Amino acid sequence: MAPSILSPLLGSGNSSLLDRALAYDAALGWSIIAVIGKRAAGLWRPFQDRLADEATLRKMFARPGVTGLAVITGQVSGGLAVRDFDDTDAYHAWASANPENAARLPTVQTSRGYHVYGRLDAEQYLTFDDGELRADSRHYVLLPPSQHPDGAVYTWVNPLPLDGGPLPLLPQSLVEGQPRQPTDNPRTTQDNPLQPIACAQANLTNLIGSTLPPGPGHRNRCLFRLARSLKGIMLDATPDQLRAIVQDWHRQALPHIGTKDFGTSWADFIFAWGAIKHPGGMSFNAATETAEGIVLEGVAASYDGHLRRLAALCAALQAQRGEGPFFLGCREAGEYLGIGKTQAWRLLRALMFDGVLELVENGIKACGSAPGKATEWRFINPE
Repeated sequence: MAPSILSPLLGSGNSSLLDRALAYDAALGWSIIAVIGKRAAGLWRPFQDRLADEATLRKMFARPGVTGLAVITGQVSGGLAVRDFDDTDAYHAWASANPENAARLPTVQTSRGYHVYGRLDAEQYLTFDDGELRADSRHYVLLPPSQHPDGAVYTWVNPLPLDGGPLPLLPQSLVEGQPRQPTDNPRTTQDNPLQPIACAQANLTNLIGSTLPPGPGHRNRCLFRLARSLKGIMLDATPDQLRAIVQDWHRQALPHIGTKDFGTSWADFIFAWGAIKHPGGMSFNAATETAEGIVLEGVAASYDGHLRRLAALCAALQAQRGEGPFFLGCREAGEYLGIGKTQAWRLLRALMFDGVLELVENGIKACGSAPGKATEWRFINPE
């Protein structure tokens, strides 16, 4: 392989994130996406099945606020498998017991532990007491030199095989671990507020990471997203459970927000929690991922740009609801499109004018302590 392709992976501080992305793609055939903090900088579901081309990668990494890059695991990246150790002690215990594998497997130091890279023939995802195995296309991991929201920079401590050869098979010592089990002496909710929701459905680590603000001025909006997502998966959460989650969110957000006291964030979160009466939760996130691949027909087939993306989002939300109306606010639509809520409302009105959308019920703006409600729509899209 030409050295010019591999040089950005050798640790040069002058290599941009785009240079690294292009090098990972060209040298290793990995499916690369851009990230802001720990969340994808845009839709990433299309790249669970195919690699982004150079033009798409350049567009991804031109987005404002990008802080790093990630690789999607599984067959789309040649069977890539990554064992994620949550803390350094767990990794060093494994490395001491398996010194040869620890020395030969590519390894990244993360914010709080290590990622050990290898290859598996079959896709799988497992959780353990000390971390996870990510070896399927539904997951991704941050790559060096990405920056974690807490400020830590991901770094290779064991380099990749830059001769272009395949990664070593992941040894059984990293695939067969101790699955996470309920504790023998479960504590009460008051002792451990997160215990009742420690399950695959409520992956709080990923949820918190996906709602962290990229910088000052985004705290309120990201707290609303946190509240909306949480309400979609744990509507009956106790105040102690919510407080523990928001405290963790606030701790990770501190380097990127101007308001440092937890009390203000807690009060803003509680207001958002009360204002959300029809949470989309993970359903909205799923709709944004599927909207990219929707083929529009009828009147909407002629749309392009923001109008096409908004129509596709509405089609995806309607598909989730069946015959019933779906909820979508202009602020939420604007955040998805990367535009202001006023412009998003004008686009929604254009869809109404064309008969693509039917307004079922206007939303109610939150005022004081009164809860708000998003506007209800129905996607019709006539021929």
